[in-house]
Amino acid sequence: MKRRIFGLSSSPTSRRSRLSWAAISAVTLTVLLGCSLFSKPASLVPNPSNIITQEAGKLESTMMGGLGTLQSQMGDTPMPAGTPMVLKPNIQLPLSVQYADAKITLTDAEITNQMPDMSLIDQPSPLYAVLTFQMVNPTIYDVHFNNAVLSLKLKSGDPINKNIDEYLNPQDSMKVTEAFSLPDGATWDGATLSLAEDGKEPALMSLDGPTAPTGFPVNITAGQEASVKDPGLTYKVKSRVVDLDGMGVRADKGNEYLVLVVDATCKNTDSCLVGRDSFRIFVGDTPQAAINIDPVVAAVNDDTTQSMKLSFQIPANSKQVVFQVGESTRDTAKITLDLSPAH
Repeated sequence: MKRRIFGLSSSPTSRRSRLSWAAISAVTLTVLLGCSLFSKPASLVPNPSNIITQEAGKLESTMMGGLGTLQSQMGDTPMPAGTPMVLKPNIQLPLSVQYADAKITLTDAEITNQMPDMSLIDQPSPLYAVLTFQMVNPTIYDVHFNNAVLSLKLKSGDPINKNIDEYLNPQDSMKVTEAFSLPDGATWDGATLSLAEDGKEPALMSLDGPTAPTGFPVNITAGQEASVKDPGLTYKVKSRVVDLDGMGVRADKGNEYLVLVVDATCKNTDSCLVGRDSFRIFVGDTPQAAINIDPVVAAVNDDTTQSMKLSFQIPANSKQVVFQVGESTRDTAKITLDLSPAH
């Protein structure tokens, strides 16, 4: 598992304050002692150790009384500059979204005045939002966040963007920490987070309340089948789903993926070849080949079945498509697929 980490720094303000009080105490005590000694005849001068003890006691009493008065006047005023501050969002963590079939989980989030690792920020600022994610690819496909943009939007102001360019191998995971420079007074009120590659449908996450459901994936009734005589194959739709992700790829804006699992059974005395040219869909009159297919090609022996997984990109909210099977230069057959949700 790959990992990026960061560190936090602290301020020595409290130490400087203690040194300043000590310096003031020493100077004041010296002045008081000098005045006491030189204002009396030598015969009347008391033991110097007693003078030091008495004057030190008076000074301590005066200082503590003044400090108590100051604290009572301050009440619940904001913490002085340099005091560590951490503000957590008003959501239950961990919180997950899906993008390109990868599961992206926000495991920790805070707004702080403590500067994170310099490699995580663009410029120093009064506050920082530090977000930690666990990214998991549960599929057998490579997932590439191709110059994706992680965008933090506060209640006011422009979105604050970070570029994400990462690979997730099949069955792999990665821990990622990102920091955003924030203006003074920033909070989580109304904050949202989005992740998207250029021209792709975004994944959205609310950092101030529940995240609205996406409505995906949508399961569609399966079971339809069709046969072709040449080369003697029967195709049966085993499962079909409409989703924003299609086998490790995110849909373009305004589009969705139709993901099919199709069983191809050979009914020939010889083996049958099944591949990309064996499947296409029609949206209206326009044919479209599969964006992804797994396996890419398969030799199916007589009276055996091979499962094929396919993804097609279709316009959002499509109601119906025609699924054509069979090699385009040989025998073909069509299945009409209603994209209404299964009940």
